[in-house]
Amino acid sequence: MHSLTKLGFILGSILSTQAFAATFTFPDYFEMMYVDREDAQLINKQNQVEVSPGMHEIVVRYFQSIEGNDGDHDFYRSQPIIVDLTVTNETNLKLVAKEPDSARQADRYSENPSFTIVNERDEPAHYQSEPLPIKQGFQLGRNYLREIKDFKGELNTADQIASLEAKLAKAKQAVNSTQTDTPALEILKTLYKVVDTETQTAFKIWIIDPTLSAKEETEKLNILKQHYNKLSVTEQKQMQVWMIK
Repeated sequence: MHSLTKLGFILGSILSTQAFAATFTFPDYFEMMYVDREDAQLINKQNQVEVSPGMHEIVVRYFQSIEGNDGDHDFYRSQPIIVDLTVTNETNLKLVAKEPDSARQADRYSENPSFTIVNERDEPAHYQSEPLPIKQGFQLGRNYLREIKDFKGELNTADQIASLEAKLAKAKQAVNSTQTDTPALEILKTLYKVVDTETQTAFKIWIIDPTLSAKEETEKLNILKQHYNKLSVTEQKQMQVWMIK
């Protein structure tokens, strides 16, 4: 997955102070949601935003109202689409897509919208795009900016721990808290209690995603990992629940 680097954000910020600016135009049936993590509604004017030369993160989605056979209008929208875009000096860009002209087409298009971004000469711009993954289950409201950060792996340690604890809270309901600890689980709990707070935090983050590595792989952390990996699935769930009590 492509993601903007911190250097790209810095360069974009520096270049934004220059006088030169390009425009990014999109059709009526697309909605501009964010530009560099800012609410696009605050800077959007007539389906167009100004963008400075440099690297930008733009979030769009398909959004259209189509009249159905009963005369009522139905709304169709896609998942947010994250576009990592490179803008050159004074180059105006536009999003080009084929507009659905029926409810059936709109429903199908909202599931997998396609588009291209071109310059004034209809040449492809330098960009990459990815849809934000669909969240499972019912949501009263969504924090898209937080989801984007999560998707791009930019959540800080506090956010990661909060996410872990939310997941463990659900796991807690599925584990019998009265179940007697096995010797292997008791050993891990004892080891966890005696290590420093930094090692405990690194261990929790590793449980969120085993591919994540601490800045420094310490002997204490590796010992916790080894004992955790030897546990059964049930024992691992018990350990997760115990850590958030």
